[in-house]
Amino acid sequence: MATKNKTVTNSLPKEPKKICQNKDCNAMGRYQPTSNFYKSRNAYIGYHPYCKDCIKKVINIDNMETIYEILQTLDTPFIQDIWREALASVDGDYIETYLNLINSTYKTRYENARFKDSIYEDSTHIERDEDGKEIKEWNDEWQGYYSKREIDYLNKYYQDLNNDFKIITTNHKDYARRIAQASLIMNDTYNFMRDNPEDKDAVSAYNTAVSNFDRLSKSAQFAESQRSASDVSLGCFGRVFDAVEKHNFVPQHIPEDKDMFDKIIDQFMNINKSL
Repeated sequence: MATKNKTVTNSLPKEPKKICQNKDCNAMGRYQPTSNFYKSRNAYIGYHPYCKDCIKKVINIDNMETIYEILQTLDTPFIQDIWREALASVDGDYIETYLNLINSTYKTRYENARFKDSIYEDSTHIERDEDGKEIKEWNDEWQGYYSKREIDYLNKYYQDLNNDFKIITTNHKDYARRIAQASLIMNDTYNFMRDNPEDKDAVSAYNTAVSNFDRLSKSAQFAESQRSASDVSLGCFGRVFDAVEKHNFVPQHIPEDKDMFDKIIDQFMNINKSL
């Protein structure tokens, strides 16, 4: 029995398309490839409702609110230092340059950041001494000399630890502070190593910082691998019990209204008492 040869064609899937929501768009409501739209870091949004050409028309570098609104929809952080770098672009396509920088050049540092993590102050505005080093002042809580940037980092890290683990005893509080300090050192040494990948001393300093951080975390049992299954996944009762134990929540008994049967029983009890 003769069989017919079927022609097999390798066709690439067509790129999804969408319509720009700007009523003044040059495409005039026609479908465009999604590559003509900036992708949002928020999966629920998907893409910015305006196409790239329309965004270029909307933004005004003299009115930073127009920049913030675009980045907020894209759920991408505004980082002042990177924006300054984008402004140096020779082609003048500032938003395109900025997104390329933060999504590619600085991807490792900001790939998990969202708009809420924006930094509106230029790091060059940090108070520095004549040698260009950050000015540090003594801090009683952290028992050391720190800059404002470092204090903000330490306070936030300590608070995050306190939210994730049971930090009740004085010993654990001390460990938490040391771990926050070790994290700060690890972060700073990593940034220096990233900018100086050929510097062996920079690599060695980072490795030492990582080792100290891991050792402190394990000593305090703050390491993720040391958390038991019951710590990670608590039942409904377990979560309430955990909150009470941490003194974060004390449940209050609120008496409910009696139903019809309870009221009938009370009436019978009163009749018996009167007999």
